[in-house]
Amino acid sequence: MGSGAAPADRGWAAVRGRPFFAVDWEALRARRAAPPIDVSGGVAADRMAGNFDEEFTKEDPAYAYDDAQRTAFEGALAGFDFQPHAHVRRLAADVWRGAEA
Repeated sequence: MGSGAAPADRGWAAVRGRPFFAVDWEALRARRAAPPIDVSGGVAADRMAGNFDEEFTKEDPAYAYDDAQRTAFEGALAGFDFQPHAHVRRLAADVWRGAEA
């Protein structure tokens, strides 16, 4: 997608032109629009969602955490400080210390 051989098939314009980007996701979420793929029955349903248990295919989509989930998530990450590539710097320092010995 966006990397085809023909110039018209390349670049961001080609990607933006895909049907996925034409979907009004907010209207879909509010059930004011029909989904782009209907898997409610027939061959399409078997092919597209046949391997998923009905427990999951019939549930309402969840797009946000409730307060209890947010609190649990934030608690799990308490004290976590992401420092990109810090582990690489520590590993390199350990390797260099070993090379000097």
